Amino acid sequence: MKRRRKTTKVNSGAIADVSFLLLIFFMVVTTFNKDFKLEMKLPPESEEKVKSPISKDRVLEILINGNNEIMVNEIVIPNVAKLDLTEQLYTICQKKKEGVVLLRIHEESNYESYVKALAAVQTAKNDLRTLLSKKNFKLPYLKLNNDQRKLIEGKIRFRVSEHKMEVT
Repeated sequence: MKRRRKTTKVNSGAIADVSFLLLIFFMVVTTFNKDFKLEMKLPPESEEKVKSPISKDRVLEILINGNNEIMVNEIVIPNVAKLDLTEQLYTICQKKKEGVVLLRIHEESNYESYVKALAAVQTAKNDLRTLLSKKNFKLPYLKLNNDQRKLIEGKIRFRVSEHKMEVT
């Protein structure tokens, strides 16, 4: 007479519960990388030039050529990571009238170079805020109150433009 082995049954309900608990756990503790977003309002596409010419001392010209080389005031910047525009923007902001950061982009350049150039301008603007806030109030920009921040923002007078314009 043969003995029959007893088969043990595995409760599959418990396995499903554990797997869902693990799934929920990993969904809660996992962080996702946020996409880099560049928020800006682009001007409408236009071929016409700006009506009034702008003096050259109020313009910071950034060119991106077809080889994706970034040039600032006709000087090639070999290492874009070391591109520091703070001093040039500070000089432009010292003028009585608003300055212009003129971006000229070759049609064969890639989007990455464009984003790097805009990021360099934004970094320089942030550095300029910090520089002016420490110079005027001996505090970093983030520790200033709203009135002090408005005063600093009033001293940073430049705009970024991609329009074709006449520079004299």
